[in-house]
Amino acid sequence: MKLMVLLVTLALIPVACTSKGGEAMQRSASGPEKVSAQSGQKHDPCSLVTKEEMSQVTGEQFTDASAEKNSKTCIYMSADPSVASAVISSTWDGEESRAMIPAMKIGEDLTKMTPGGEAMIPGLGDQASFATYALTVRKGDAAFMIRLNLPSRLSRAMRQEGGKGAQQYGDDILAMDKALATKALTRL
Repeated sequence: MKLMVLLVTLALIPVACTSKGGEAMQRSASGPEKVSAQSGQKHDPCSLVTKEEMSQVTGEQFTDASAEKNSKTCIYMSADPSVASAVISSTWDGEESRAMIPAMKIGEDLTKMTPGGEAMIPGLGDQASFATYALTVRKGDAAFMIRLNLPSRLSRAMRQEGGKGAQQYGDDILAMDKALATKALTRL
């Protein structure tokens, strides 16, 4: 039952992080821009981590980082999605940010199911949690979730003898997530 609650909660986080307004998101040829909106600043979720930084941290070649108009989610793609992809969902709305806290606490309870999972992660923002291979970080009114998808690595890890592969994969994902979150926190 706890697993079902966690899965439903985690599925709802990206929905909670979608834009409410109709403000237009703009991009220049040189990269992401922040656009003023009536309610304050409109932020580009792809400004938190560049595709080059994603490539450097993961060791995979990401070729695209894009967000749909009015989206709070950046999708990172490699030339071959069966090798690597990633998603960063974000919000700069205090109410949405605080709504992520219960999901973090549910993830904390179920982290034992995620190999390599530490529940609460000290030293990242005001609050951070790692569960089901995703890192969620809150700092003030802003929050983001990083989810790396590296199926080739996961497949190799699962074939390791002794059952240590899943643990190592979880540890590797957490280390990469922490490195990406450290970069993203400087841009909030």
